[in-house]
Amino acid sequence: MRKVIPGSKVTDVSDAVIWRSIVGRRPESAVDGDLAQALELARRQDFNSAYLALARHHCVTLQSEWDLVAGKYRNMESATEGTLADIYNHKFNVWHKQVIQFGREIEWYPEGYDIDNIHGLHRLSFTTPALVALIKEGDKRARDFFVDLIAQYNRLQQHPRWPEIRPIAYCYLNTAAKWPILLAAYLALINGGEVSGTTIGDFQRTFYIFGRWTSASLKEYVPGWNAQVVAYTTLLHVARCFPEYKEAGVWDDKAVGLLRDHAAKGFYADGGNKERVWGYGVMHLSGLTTPYGIARRMGGLGGSERKVYNAIRRVYQWYVKSVAPPPDYAFPTYGDAGLGAHDALPTVTAMVREVLPAVEHDTNLGIDRNHGYLLKESGFAVMRNGDTLESTYVNLDFGKFAGWHSHWDLLSMNLWAYGKPLLEELCRFGAYANPLDTLFRAPESHNLMLIDGMIYDSREVQGEDVQWYSDDKVEYFSAFHRAYRYFVFGRETVPVSPNIEARIRRTVLLVKDPGYVVVVDLAEDVNHCDFNRSVSQYWHSPTPFEVLGRDRVRTTGDEACLLVYAHKESLHRLDTGKDFGGAEVEHLGHAYERYNLRARRWMPLNHQGGVGFTTVIYPFRGELPEVNVRSLASSGGKPWQSEALEIETQHGKDLVIINPMRLSGLMVGRRRISERFQVHLGGGRGDVSIH
Repeated sequence: MRKVIPGSKVTDVSDAVIWRSIVGRRPESAVDGDLAQALELARRQDFNSAYLALARHHCVTLQSEWDLVAGKYRNMESATEGTLADIYNHKFNVWHKQVIQFGREIEWYPEGYDIDNIHGLHRLSFTTPALVALIKEGDKRARDFFVDLIAQYNRLQQHPRWPEIRPIAYCYLNTAAKWPILLAAYLALINGGEVSGTTIGDFQRTFYIFGRWTSASLKEYVPGWNAQVVAYTTLLHVARCFPEYKEAGVWDDKAVGLLRDHAAKGFYADGGNKERVWGYGVMHLSGLTTPYGIARRMGGLGGSERKVYNAIRRVYQWYVKSVAPPPDYAFPTYGDAGLGAHDALPTVTAMVREVLPAVEHDTNLGIDRNHGYLLKESGFAVMRNGDTLESTYVNLDFGKFAGWHSHWDLLSMNLWAYGKPLLEELCRFGAYANPLDTLFRAPESHNLMLIDGMIYDSREVQGEDVQWYSDDKVEYFSAFHRAYRYFVFGRETVPVSPNIEARIRRTVLLVKDPGYVVVVDLAEDVNHCDFNRSVSQYWHSPTPFEVLGRDRVRTTGDEACLLVYAHKESLHRLDTGKDFGGAEVEHLGHAYERYNLRARRWMPLNHQGGVGFTTVIYPFRGELPEVNVRSLASSGGKPWQSEALEIETQHGKDLVIINPMRLSGLMVGRRRISERFQVHLGGGRGDVSIH
């Protein structure tokens, strides 16, 4: 990725520069007459009157945009008088509950605040309540506020720290955030009565710089870069709103070209975005839906409409396949994703409604959510036994590390039931300056098995030997990773490494009736058969864990899950703890809790073979169920390379044999096993056997 910071000429924009750029047309209507008059006035150096004529021109050419903006803000809830008073008095909530009080002059690079807050300040999202008051209620205080705000923003170049402010003020994300706010304010002011030519000029100068800066810095398309996506969307809208600028045609062509690239290259074949994050994926989807909507209102896409439409449909279906059960339909929390109120399918449905009107009648758009999916290209697996409040839902990550928003979480899994997360990793919240930010990314913050004391690094690897099966009785997933690789510390002449060439396999089986899950984790050394290290299996939950015995733990609450461990003779510790509580993190921008369970195992001296865990996870509501797990004698395989279990519940005794490596000599009792798994469900619930 090559970031380009344009030179000062791009932002040194005088009235003369703006008017040299505007292309006039022969007057053929009242609209053209206003523009022609504006150009004539500008040639006489009467810029104030020229801007007023230009505003009259925009009242006509941007009438449909004003209708859209006005309808949006008039339907929004009005803020309290206290909230508005704070804004008018320059007390701004700039970023994740971070409030800054300014004097009459806004300090655009305030001392003592981290860079996240400064970026948040330049996004101007804190002005939204005032924008509602301006458009919905015609509040004169709001009008005066925006007139003053745009004047102060135009004085930025006089700031002593302007060289530091400039790339923040016009960076892609900040421009994309404030462009629609300032456009709405501009349209409200020019359609709402008397406004000075000076104010019109301040807005036009800002918009012109938006276009120049964004166009100058946008180069080749980079898949998975959300900032570039919002940048070309902004550039397209600026170009379509103000085609009178002579550069507008170049801006338009560049934006449409990047949109075509995004539709073709920005997503995997299954519809997943190449940033591999659900929350930030909304930005990538918006990079299709928003310019598509702009183009439908303002001139089309030059024959690319169908390709963009098809991409939108595919991406939406990926979301439908992957999100959690009702009632929330929440996004999986992999990478820098959270569990916020808007991190859910309804957000995506609202985004695509105008493009895909069929979602009004079929929210799933033809996708069957009663079973799971292997999203092979994007690197996720989803297991479910239905799509109701009672359903069990599991998601797993086996794909490529995708850069900044990725975590050290290869083969992590989360489990939901009864519409709630029961086992859920530490999902990110707040600004990147959050002191917990590095912790969110760490492997022990995810639901993983780790080798104690070794360095886990998943950047260069992904899940291998991916196996998948789904029918009406079970769903099965297995894969391994090589995130533990041998490397040498420092520059010593004698190589020293904490690591071995390890292979970590995770196999997950969902028994759909009644909805429990079997997880088999295996750690082994690919070069030696005598691997013998301690390992830990980490689980996290929104509620505390309670140890019930040497081999079993439950989460607490009316909706919970029971974890029962096989091979308890070498299971040495079940340690519970608290990651953080709501009150401890509320000041960081959020207030949720996470608790943890760390199961620890180490084998005797002279142990031959791998080390791992076999865990049965049984979701339940109300009274604790009776669940017993018995390891069956087998030969021809070593523990966790294969597993034979008798699982007894109120539904009967189930025989589960897991053999993901397809060991050829495996015997369980008198059964010779060559399949990847066999399941014999008690009580006449059926059998499954897959090679």
